[in-house]
Formats: sequence, C-alpha cells, structure tokens
Amino acid sequence: MTLPAAAESLPAIPERVPVGFARSWARRLGLVAESKPALIGAGIVLAWVLAAVLAPLIAPYPPNANNLAALAHPTPSASHWLGTDHLGRDLLSRILWGRGRC
Repeated sequence: MTLPAAAESLPAIPERVPVGFARSWARRLGLVAESKPALIGAGIVLAWVLAAVLAPLIAPYPPNANNLAALAHPTPSASHWLGTDHLGRDLLSRILWGRGRC
C-alpha cells in the first residue's frame, strides 16, 4: 500500500498557455508542409497568383489588342503560344490578365 503524497511534493500542472495568432498559423503551415498533395496544390495556386501579379511584365500583347492577320491562323504559333480567339486577341495575354470571354 502506498502512502498519499503531500500536495507540495506533486508536480504542478502547467496552465494552458494561449496560442498566439502567429504560432497558430505556423502550426497550420507546418501541417501543410507535411502533406505532399497540399504542397502541390499550394504551388499551383502560387504560380497562378504570380502569373496574375506579373501579367504586365510577362504578357506578350495587351489583352484587348486585335491582330487581324492572326485571324487566318488562330491556332498556336511562335508569336501566339496559345493561339488567338475569334477577334484576333492573344489568348495567353487574356489568360494572364484575367480577361474572360468578353
């Protein structure tokens, strides 16, 4: 039979320390970093965000510029990587700028 321990000799139970905003985000990012599909998804999203932010620098043409000569061959070519639409506008530029069907 064991003797009851005195309250002074028991180890103190630490109170729960509130987790700060930065620490909770760091924990969530750590969980994402451990998941391969999450990293791939985050990489794809980051690539699209960077493409949209850098659109003025990397788009080969203005998004609404018409190239009537490209109407004869709207398929992808060296000058229009994704081709052109029915109005002769470059599709790559329109995708980067976020201009839809209008």
